[in-house]
Amino acid sequence: MIRPYRDISPAARAAAELAYDDLLDAACRARQEGRWRADDQRESICAEARRLGVIIWPALADRVASGARQLVGSTA
Repeated sequence: MIRPYRDISPAARAAAELAYDDLLDAACRARQEGRWRADDQRESICAEARRLGVIIWPALADRVASGARQLVGSTA
């Protein structure tokens, strides 16, 4: 689930930050397996956040996407 940063409690923000590595791993796997399209990357990250039970905000989703691009490459 994605919400504006200001609408997320500090505890929920901390939980999302703790889940960052798991979100990044899932994004990298999706890129490597070809399940990642530029137009749905935020939705893929949101789906993984829901699976992990964390709430994320747009900037965190963008940070995960950027990290996956750097780790796997921008052509995947």
